[in-house]
Amino acid sequence: MRNTIKISLFLLAGIIVSATTLSGQDVCLKIGGSYFINCKRTIAFGEQAIMTVSLDDKNRRMVNFDIFSQEGVLDASLKDGKFSGRQANAYVVENIGEGFAVTDTRSKRVVLKVMGVKNEDQKRNELHVWGDFFLPDGGRFQCTPEESNVPMLNMVRGATFKNNETAIQL
Repeated sequence: MRNTIKISLFLLAGIIVSATTLSGQDVCLKIGGSYFINCKRTIAFGEQAIMTVSLDDKNRRMVNFDIFSQEGVLDASLKDGKFSGRQANAYVVENIGEGFAVTDTRSKRVVLKVMGVKNEDQKRNELHVWGDFFLPDGGRFQCTPEESNVPMLNMVRGATFKNNETAIQL
């Protein structure tokens, strides 16, 4: 039986904003064709943050990411560039150009890729996100910077969300 992923995007007054120049202290992610700026939790499932992107004290973007098995069991967590958890040895981080990829060495599947991209039109630096990972209920989330397997996220393609508690709530 295939799990269906449901998503709710927090669309409060003033949350969808026109594109503006971001300061060096802003975090702008492009996921599924939409932009998410300065959201505390990037991807969450219920109350659990699956992925967060924040700034460290040197204005570097830091990614924390929980990786679940197909059965919904927490395999590993990536925090501060280091893996922990029961299957931590099964994952590696590879630096690629202006970003990195997290790969499951057992299947060679890239579960997360984040690349820094300069958006000349908007005069800002962005992090473009590719994902192919499981959720705590065994559902699968897949995305590129342009699309995702979540219908609601595809419906708001091109939108910009700023300063939300959670960018994508699955």
